[in-house]
Amino acid sequence: LCRLSKFNYTELRINVGNWETTAFYAWVAQILLSELLDVPVSLEIGHGIDSSKPTLNFYDEENSFPYATTAYDYASLREGNRLSDCLSTNDTSVPCSHAIMEVWNGQTSLLASENTAGDNQPPEG
Repeated sequence: LCRLSKFNYTELRINVGNWETTAFYAWVAQILLSELLDVPVSLEIGHGIDSSKPTLNFYDEENSFPYATTAYDYASLREGNRLSDCLSTNDTSVPCSHAIMEVWNGQTSLLASENTAGDNQPPEG
């Protein structure tokens, strides 16, 4: 778990796809948000916060680099939107996240259908 925010920010959980650049982007976001803005950030790779499984967090003591279970876990984003605070649930095996840092162009139609369902926010820029 990341350090608590003195500003009472809830944890931001970033969903990481199953390729390396999405992990690197997530690490940059994790470092900038946690070190400069004091926002608690963790990374979701598809199995929730299950302490028996490795994490991809930049600050992981084991320095592990597991790959995510899915490329685009939109269900995880829906769960994060439903809960708002992913730490508020007792079911640590359910994936929960708030953002995906990289989405390839080939996902445009699927992302559009997710957005029309009203669950996920479209990217800006």
